[in-house]
Amino acid sequence: MPCWDDLPGLRRALRSVMEQRQTGYRNVRVVVFEDHSSNMISSEEIEAYRDRMNVTFLRNPKPPNQGSAYGKAKLFDFLRENALPHEYVIVLDGDDVLPDSWTIHNIHVALQRKKPWFAWGRQNGKFSASCTKVEKDSDLSLRFIKWSFCHPRIFRAHLLNHIDDRDLQRQDGQWLQKATDAAFIYKFMELAGPDRVLFLHEQPLYNYTFGHQNGLKVFRKRKILIDKRNVQRHEPAEMMKYDIHVLCLLQSKEKAKEVLKGLAGTRLNVDQSLHIHVWNNRSILHIEKVASEVKEQYPEVKIGVSRMGKRSGELDWMLFPRYVMKHESVDYFIILDDDQVVSERTIPKLYDWRRPCSLTMLGEKSAREVSAVDPDLPNVRTVW
Repeated sequence: MPCWDDLPGLRRALRSVMEQRQTGYRNVRVVVFEDHSSNMISSEEIEAYRDRMNVTFLRNPKPPNQGSAYGKAKLFDFLRENALPHEYVIVLDGDDVLPDSWTIHNIHVALQRKKPWFAWGRQNGKFSASCTKVEKDSDLSLRFIKWSFCHPRIFRAHLLNHIDDRDLQRQDGQWLQKATDAAFIYKFMELAGPDRVLFLHEQPLYNYTFGHQNGLKVFRKRKILIDKRNVQRHEPAEMMKYDIHVLCLLQSKEKAKEVLKGLAGTRLNVDQSLHIHVWNNRSILHIEKVASEVKEQYPEVKIGVSRMGKRSGELDWMLFPRYVMKHESVDYFIILDDDQVVSERTIPKLYDWRRPCSLTMLGEKSAREVSAVDPDLPNVRTVW
């Protein structure tokens, strides 16, 4: 929540977030960056908000006011350190509000259904008629087509690892004063690719305020055009691959090489990459040696070996993925035991299917039924 010089507007914005508790969302975390202004929130009021909600206040208490891009950069720095990779970030400007107490609920439902990396929605107020999906019918970069993005702006936190201050600055190192949203929106959409962006069109999810500090009122048209061209000068970011995560329990050192080579030899689509997480508590040195040999043969495949610790059971199958998700952005895990060997197309087909399921071993009735449709799939037991 970036803001400056509008304390009444900031209070309204915070109140609209607190109202989400009426529909069960009590754990929404709010991060406010208040740039220097003549009307800043008092320390007493900050403590009062902290008693009522999960909120962090970041501030630039001394002049000069650095502008919207600087505020976003400081918020992004904080989120890189404090948000988990798969968590969603919603940008709510400090002078705008969420329209009702169901807004976060409606956003959450849409995001869980489609799992995009970047999303935007419809808004109430000025410019609401321009809220549309992207119509890209030419070879022009996303940065040059005629398309207007709207509020709210929503993205996966892991995308912040691919943006830095230079994306929010002019060529001379000064902070952008306009086009500060475009600076990160374009890059996040380029990184995500068209299949991982989503327009939330069903209903307005944001009340837009065209207040006194709006950049269109503060800055002259020439400065607005200069900053827009500064954003357009950047080369488009290359779309990130679909990283397929396979969690493999290896307890038999005799089968380790066969299983790992079978996985590493997976025939992927051009936009996919493979990350194998080996989970082991027996013959760990042997497994690490085998993993190193397989990585030499398949350098493009990521292979990590982790010890299970003292326990081994169904609970640990749940805990280990949670540990991985604290450090990497993961949509789904494909889980294998060391007695399950896959064909070279099993893994990408399961990922393309992309929904939770369980498949039994080849030879059982349910497996034979599936194999009549696709013989690659029944070799895998469980997919999350």
